Amino acid sequence: MNVKLLTKSALICALMCVLSQIAVPLPFTAIVLSLGITGMYIAGALLPPRSALFSLLAYLLLGAAGVPVFAKFGSGIGALIGPTGGFLITYPKGAFVISLILKKTGKSFLKYSFAMFIGTIVCHSGGVLWFCIFQKAGLLASALAVSLPFIPFDIFKIMITAMLCGIFERRIRPH
Repeated sequence: MNVKLLTKSALICALMCVLSQIAVPLPFTAIVLSLGITGMYIAGALLPPRSALFSLLAYLLLGAAGVPVFAKFGSGIGALIGPTGGFLITYPKGAFVISLILKKTGKSFLKYSFAMFIGTIVCHSGGVLWFCIFQKAGLLASALAVSLPFIPFDIFKIMITAMLCGIFERRIRPH
């Protein structure tokens, strides 16, 4: 890994830490509406697959070690095994999948959007399955509680992030 890529990975990890703090608790669920998933989109869109994975693994390690980087300044192993743990632990995998798709298909607004949507499915699947186990609830009840209400917000975040990543890539790419 070269210095430029390492620096970019560290900056995206730091951005993830900041974005995760922009969170709004909702009264009907234990899951907060946050921009954390946006960090996953950015990591996947702007980093190669392995770097995207490791950047968000570093984020999880920081949180697990006690640095308050999770939503609402959460941290520790308890946050990873709590009701939102399934979302947190799938961020690296989602970023990896997004990056892998973009590596194979190229980058455009539609390709960013598609890859980020697939990353959202990865993240929501992990979140719903974890919530099923954590709450001892059925799949449909869990999906209704922690996934379906957030999909419109995630689609909005995908559209904005896809547009911004496209602009960013055009500005930093050598001519």
